[in-house]
Amino acid sequence: MTTNPERLSSGLLLGREPHEPTFTRNGKELWVTLRGEDRIAIVNVELALRQLKGTDNTGSTAIRQFLPTINGPAQVWFNREGTLAFVASQKVSQVDVFRVNPGADGHSQPQRVTTLDISAQDKPGFTPFMKTTPDGAEVWFSHKLADALSSRSTRGGFDLIDSVPLGMGARPNHVEFVSNARGSVVYASLARIDDGGPGGVASSPIAIIDRSAASGQRKVVGTFFSHGRESHGLWTNPENTLLYVAHEQDELPGTPNAGQTVCSAFDVSDPLKPVFIAQIPLGNLTLPSGALRNKKSINLVYVRVGAKGQTA
Repeated sequence: MTTNPERLSSGLLLGREPHEPTFTRNGKELWVTLRGEDRIAIVNVELALRQLKGTDNTGSTAIRQFLPTINGPAQVWFNREGTLAFVASQKVSQVDVFRVNPGADGHSQPQRVTTLDISAQDKPGFTPFMKTTPDGAEVWFSHKLADALSSRSTRGGFDLIDSVPLGMGARPNHVEFVSNARGSVVYASLARIDDGGPGGVASSPIAIIDRSAASGQRKVVGTFFSHGRESHGLWTNPENTLLYVAHEQDELPGTPNAGQTVCSAFDVSDPLKPVFIAQIPLGNLTLPSGALRNKKSINLVYVRVGAKGQTA
């Protein structure tokens, strides 16, 4: 009889309702929002890895500190320089901004800078996702219940730049940016599922916002079907020529990948005219008790060894 040589970890217990962990830019820490506790767990990555592998015998905790923040924090995202942290909420119409203040050892000593009122852009107070642009100048927010996106400056007073309506019932989830020789866009995955998708199968749309337009005048210039139900996580490759889309709902009975969620791949060499490449089924996990179907996929991350991503 053989057994798995790898140690199975029970993970790290951080608190109630953890959501969307994000690495600091130097990779030293993982900031995890705890929606049910109105605070952020700041985790020492090196120590956490040792504890998960069972190689740490110091008895110390990997959680460096708990950082109080706004009610219902949904996600943290850092500016390009790694000096500021933005915190969005799924319960209030606010964004917290912290100065990271990394010390000589690379670990943070956070201090609140300001709390922004975003009620004009997100009256329901439900902003589950945000991301900074590759050039670092803007941070874009997804306002799910307001059916809109907005962008703000990452500098100065963090002024509003754009407010982009997406249409009633759009329910945006994530945003992603593609900029290459043929255009510059923001993609927004929409949870809405429309009939009449490719092959007559219900599918979610992806909104295209032309980011090359003047600030304050950006708007939706087109949509395309995601080839899946309830589009969610988006990620592009480093060359900005491929887009990957994860989906939160599994595929309908009678379709090729019925009963499991899928990842769709698109050629975005022309960002304004994405071309569908493939629908990738995320498969079943074979367990002694039977097959466990992949029923829900919220996010995905494109990883290339040696290439620095936006989250690390």
